[in-house]
Amino acid sequence: MTNFYKGSAFKDKKNLGIATVPAGSTGKAGAPTGGHNLSVYAGSDKAHQAAALKFVNFMTSAQAQETIALKNSTLPTRSDAYTAQVKADPGIAGYQGVLAAAQPRPALPEYSSLWVPLDTELAKVAGGKESLDKGLGNAELAISELLDGFGK
Repeated sequence: MTNFYKGSAFKDKKNLGIATVPAGSTGKAGAPTGGHNLSVYAGSDKAHQAAALKFVNFMTSAQAQETIALKNSTLPTRSDAYTAQVKADPGIAGYQGVLAAAQPRPALPEYSSLWVPLDTELAKVAGGKESLDKGLGNAELAISELLDGFGK
């Protein structure tokens, strides 16, 4: 969200709308789910495992998640991190509004690669450096190169 807010159209954060993905032929709108994972490598020595666990505990604390949410406009995973200040962020409130329509990601090895062109182009479009049509076209072309049988 912080990259979107850099665009001149979003000086007023309330100018950015967040919606579900259109329903298409299924008749049911969806929304992507996402996030990041933290893990501790079991093959590390005890000192490194303890340090990693301490870091994971810190990153998953309500206070850290509140701070990260306010800095990046990302959704906390903990309900107790949704403080009044976090809920007041228009980006977080917008994503909360579509979260009920979230669908699990398909189990594809290429899946994480599919987001790269979208992330790249969306930042350019939202920042006013590229038109929507050009950004979508560039993303479509990049995705078509990742998936067999998908073509423009």
